[in-house]
Amino acid sequence: MDALSRMLSAAVSGGFIAGFSVGGLSISHLLFADDTLLFCEPDSVHMQYLRAVLLCFEAVSGLKVNLSKSEMVPVGSVNNIQDLASILGCQISSLPLQYLGLPLGAAFKTKSIWDGVIEKIERRLARWKRLYLSKGGKWTLIKSTLSNLPTFIIGSGNNVSFWHDVWCGDMALKQAFPMLYQIACNKEAAVADLLTRSNADIHWNVIFSRAAQDWELDMLSGFFDSLYATSFGNVMRDRLVWKPSASIGRILTSDNLRKRGFIISDWCYMCKCDGESVDHLLLHCEVARSLWHDVFSRVGVAWVMPRSVRDLMCCWKGIRENAQIAAVWKMIPHCIMWCVWLERNKRCFEDMELSMAELKRFFYYTLLSWALAIICNTDDLHSLLVTLTSS
Repeated sequence: MDALSRMLSAAVSGGFIAGFSVGGLSISHLLFADDTLLFCEPDSVHMQYLRAVLLCFEAVSGLKVNLSKSEMVPVGSVNNIQDLASILGCQISSLPLQYLGLPLGAAFKTKSIWDGVIEKIERRLARWKRLYLSKGGKWTLIKSTLSNLPTFIIGSGNNVSFWHDVWCGDMALKQAFPMLYQIACNKEAAVADLLTRSNADIHWNVIFSRAAQDWELDMLSGFFDSLYATSFGNVMRDRLVWKPSASIGRILTSDNLRKRGFIISDWCYMCKCDGESVDHLLLHCEVARSLWHDVFSRVGVAWVMPRSVRDLMCCWKGIRENAQIAAVWKMIPHCIMWCVWLERNKRCFEDMELSMAELKRFFYYTLLSWALAIICNTDDLHSLLVTLTSS
């Protein structure tokens, strides 16, 4: 980029192109790590010289200047902007615009132009707070997340996804063995599709699109070791089980980490307010409360939220319908808590955040997948799911 800078400076010195002057200093270009700003008079002759400079730079450096992805931004009124853009072969934009994440060309006293910057900083605040967590604290928090995963107990294996569900170990196989998942021939297979039973013996028939490389053999061996080490229940149907650590307050929210001696700010990643306890996060946080309210309003239930998760689980009674609808109703609190906990950890560790509408859709999709995994599709069940998932 130093060569381009020297060529542009030489063109300015020769009077071929002109930038703008600030306090006697002429500025024709600004270079960033992966971006360049060029300043030029709205003159077709100057534009042709600028194009010639860029062509010369390509010739001597071997680099390609992608003008089709570049933009020409007029400052003030420029009548021949279309002609100038056609000379360079670039696109046309206008002020104000976002450049390197900051507003450019807007009135600096207008408060609204900084809303995006403020929002981005607020999202980073939660990320900064995790820096107070030691390596041991992070590992403890990750283990707590894994210990609260909903897990399948395999019966027939017809309703459990081989790659996507948690049934072999503490995480889905596509997460435990991502490279093998990429070369799997059937990524949507159920466990029963790849499993052959002969009396007490089992055989796994997992087919990949290519043979394993030498450096993949240990990984492949670990993969099949995990499969053959998994025990199968004597039940005929697949069952989804939940380890209810939340109901006894053991999930590692910030207040529980502080009780264990970790130095960490007491901060709720969901509502961005102080004080993250189990009961606050899963019941009384603004985000969680919106999920609970949405479910109750859809089924027409008047509900006063108990003080604690334990109290909620004690008073959550099954509705007087058939066994399948009652089973879905019992899933709802577990599903809401799981979705909130998963979203909380994504905001904490991955700096990713779903909108409220996206989080609701994710909850109903998760509830539907749980229901279909363990319950036959009857008309009554279908009616309940339609009531819950209709917008």
